Amino acid sequence: MKSYSDSKLSTFLDEKTYSSLQKQCGPDWFETLPELVEDLKNEFSCETIKLLPGGRTAAVLLFYTPHGKKVIKIAPDINRSKAEHAALNIIEKQGIGPKIYKYEQYEKNGVSSSILVTEFLGDGNSLRTSTDKQKITSEAISNLLLKIANCGEQELGIKLTSIESMLLENFQNQNNPGSFGKLEMSNYEIEEVKNLLEDFSNNSSDKTWIHGTLHPGNLIEFRGEIMVVDPRPLYGDKIYDVAEICLKWGSEKNERRHNLEDGISQLKEVQRYISIDIEKAIAWMKVLLVTRF
Repeated sequence: MKSYSDSKLSTFLDEKTYSSLQKQCGPDWFETLPELVEDLKNEFSCETIKLLPGGRTAAVLLFYTPHGKKVIKIAPDINRSKAEHAALNIIEKQGIGPKIYKYEQYEKNGVSSSILVTEFLGDGNSLRTSTDKQKITSEAISNLLLKIANCGEQELGIKLTSIESMLLENFQNQNNPGSFGKLEMSNYEIEEVKNLLEDFSNNSSDKTWIHGTLHPGNLIEFRGEIMVVDPRPLYGDKIYDVAEICLKWGSEKNERRHNLEDGISQLKEVQRYISIDIEKAIAWMKVLLVTRF
């Protein structure tokens, strides 16, 4: 496989995305990318393209077209992209996601890709990169969580991986997993998280499909609403999404590393508006901190 500097793909992929995709697909996929992008440019009468960095599972581009800006996501993992598309369809109908302009699977010379074209929301800044984080209210976060939960009640029609199995795998692959807001991790904390994940796996109540990556980088303020992008739909307890956004937003709005103290504080603010099993949400936060998911 060519190095990033030799690949001549810097127009379509940043170096981290290139490195991540190398682990998922062979060189043939990278060779098809320039031609596929050219076909899409012609289809949408694209005048200019811009690389959107930060993706790990797809080439993500911004197309400037006569009909506005569009986000183009080209991915090698067909199953994952099908699940994302199905979730986005439901999220869009709930009024908290971007418009979908196109989804199709593409194959050339035995190489498969998925193409997802969506609306570009706002100025492209997420809550993570917002310069005015304090204006986002807990009521707005709570309303979003209610709508996400409503989405999860609707049939997705796709078999999904469970969040518990994914996190167990992530835990086992970590050489130095995090801990409950500290750099060090005790044997007790490791054992507690393993036990929590096993308990969650054995409990089938309140399980639906969940967004799976409901962190501030995937939330965008748009026309007075908080909108959601980039779902990674998984099968699991609906409170997982609550725990993730409270942990990560609660910490990041205070410009701090993800930590349990800020997460619990945000959780209690959200509880003023929606009913939450606090103990279970905190348990999920601990799992997230240890697995660094």
